[in-house]
Amino acid sequence: MQNSFNKNMNETSEVINKSLKDAELNKKFKEAVDISIKSLSNGGSIYIAGNGGSASQADHFVGELVGRFHIEGDSLKVYSLNSNQVVITAIANDFSYEDIYSQQLIGQLKKNDLFIGISTSGNSKNINKAIDICNKKGNVSILLTGSKSIDTPTNSLVIKVPSENTPSIQEVHIVLLHSLAEEIEKVLRNK
Repeated sequence: MQNSFNKNMNETSEVINKSLKDAELNKKFKEAVDISIKSLSNGGSIYIAGNGGSASQADHFVGELVGRFHIEGDSLKVYSLNSNQVVITAIANDFSYEDIYSQQLIGQLKKNDLFIGISTSGNSKNINKAIDICNKKGNVSILLTGSKSIDTPTNSLVIKVPSENTPSIQEVHIVLLHSLAEEIEKVLRNK
């Protein structure tokens, strides 16, 4: 009998291998790199958010670029929208949980800013409302999600991990975020 570790490692391995061979995913990752570097190079900020495990991945990504990942350098303008519990609970109480990210972006989003939303299902209402705000303000957004069929948000780059299994999607998302941080550092800190 196979234990959970073996089963989960095999499943993750399969999804990673599918992701490596997925030409569309690889193309969109390169686009995400270009969009992110362009945003920061032009004085913009990157805002990122998720729910649950995806929220912790958003915070982790910010830590790599505000602190250091591989390369020493200045702190980059990257912010997590899900890390301030006072802001989140105030907005959730006064408006709704669906507004916790969009309400923050309404007041903070400037020209050249980028929003990265992480939603394994692609159906997180608070992430989709944040993407809607980006669309209204003319900002680009990136959505990291799984392979379920979703309505692709206008003006959003959607990167779909070829899986519907939440843990496997999250495991590839963290590889994507680490890789994105590494590519950003190579350009903006390796001077």
